[in-house]
Amino acid sequence: MKGLVALGLLMAGAWATMASPAWADAAAGAACVPPGSQQGVLLAKVVDGNMDEIAKAREQGDYQRVADLAAAARDTRLCTLPPALYLAQAEAMVALQRPCDAREPLDVYFSSATPGVEGYDKAEDLFEAARRARDAGLCVQHVGGVAIGEPSQPALPGAASMPPPGGDDEGRARDAYRGGELREGQMAYQSGNYGRAAELFTTVISQAPDSFEGYFRRAQAYVRLGRDADAVADYKRAVELGTGRGYIVAEFARFMKDRGKLEYANALYNQYLARNPADAEVLIERARTRVKAGLVDLALEDYGKAIAAKPGNPNFLLERAHLYHDNGHFAEAADDYTAAIAAGGDTADVHYRRGLAYYALGRMDDAVADFTAAIKGDPKLAEAYRGRATVYAYRGNPAKAIADLTALIDLRPEDAAAYVDRAEQYKRQQDLALALADYTSALDIDPGNLDALKGRAILYREQGEYGKALDDLTAVINRDYADADAYARRGWVYYNWRDCKRAVEDFDRALMVDKGNRQAVLGKQACEQLVLDQANQAKKHGP
Repeated sequence: MKGLVALGLLMAGAWATMASPAWADAAAGAACVPPGSQQGVLLAKVVDGNMDEIAKAREQGDYQRVADLAAAARDTRLCTLPPALYLAQAEAMVALQRPCDAREPLDVYFSSATPGVEGYDKAEDLFEAARRARDAGLCVQHVGGVAIGEPSQPALPGAASMPPPGGDDEGRARDAYRGGELREGQMAYQSGNYGRAAELFTTVISQAPDSFEGYFRRAQAYVRLGRDADAVADYKRAVELGTGRGYIVAEFARFMKDRGKLEYANALYNQYLARNPADAEVLIERARTRVKAGLVDLALEDYGKAIAAKPGNPNFLLERAHLYHDNGHFAEAADDYTAAIAAGGDTADVHYRRGLAYYALGRMDDAVADFTAAIKGDPKLAEAYRGRATVYAYRGNPAKAIADLTALIDLRPEDAAAYVDRAEQYKRQQDLALALADYTSALDIDPGNLDALKGRAILYREQGEYGKALDDLTAVINRDYADADAYARRGWVYYNWRDCKRAVEDFDRALMVDKGNRQAVLGKQACEQLVLDQANQAKKHGP
């Protein structure tokens, strides 16, 4: 059976490359942006990204977000927009119980070229789906330029005349949609009344046993009700009935993945993609599953295929860039971030992340430029200050590093690591009092911060406050018995007290953990010399 929900599913991407209706272009007027212009190409990528987000929001039943995204896409004033965008806005208006947009009728223009998409094998099926959408309240008044709802219904160009209703099952299905149980169920789901939603979807299924959308929506309600076994049964039935609908497979697989059934989820993706190898959304979902399973190379293959299918989608590029970065492929990550920026993903966070990749590649000028761009785009992006401060510190410019770390601390006064980093830069400037104050501030926030304890201990020892240095180093060792550096440094404190017995014990402990610990080796040599000097001194002065 072909129904309202099947029509709504077309907005998931099957028409994303079609031109908008002629009246939409005319309504836009001379002020619209031609799609072939430089600005139009960029706007088209933004709209394409919105369509991806609209599909996700619709799957989640978040029609307020659908409406907002559709309005934002239309506000780009791009002369040519996908028809699915107008359908999305109309469907959201119905779901949110809002009147149709007064600017123009939100028609969907089918053409003889569209049969075959999303399970519509005949033009008549498209026409019937649109009529049902109109009956259910969607703002659809024309199909292929022909008004629907007239007593004598002309056929689509090149198509056969409309067939009569398909018997009792067809009549019951039409009544179910016309009665609004599906829409009411969706509204109950959105309001958090999952039990009522499940009841309404059950009514839809009883009146339309082949309603894949009824099973799919009831599965979602069952998930919310904690009825996982029932949800699985409904997801399976929805997949069987909704052949070719990737969003059903993707959500069912996500459900299984979230419950640790990675092999099952992967099998669902494989089965679907064997028939629909270029479905970018499902490829992305399989890539995410493979990442979770540790199959990074296979995940990267899927990201590559998805990006090839939708080369202008900045979100796909960003996900792959993150994966590249996390696995040490910094050059590839930087390239993907650059492509994402060109595709409309020019955000402060993307510049920050590309800055990290450039830093890892040793491209310090580029890293500073990106961190600066990130700060300009979002002055409250604390990590961008940390990133730029790291580059300044690497380059031996403590003053600039301190300025950025101070900005970071102003944004995050409870960030103990920022105080430690700033203390290190104060030490480089020989502002030891300020360094000591920052180490202490870090320990006030995080008493177990090992870097702050060791840093402060070093300062205390350099200032001759051996007792305080000993306390801090002992605190480090009590938290980490394998810290060779802490043992070696405490050994030197004992050496300063001329207590070589305890000093050598600590040096030996350091060497047990780290055989090549230079400080421990030098410390033992110093103690041996000290003991020898003390012995010679004793001989010289006699008993």
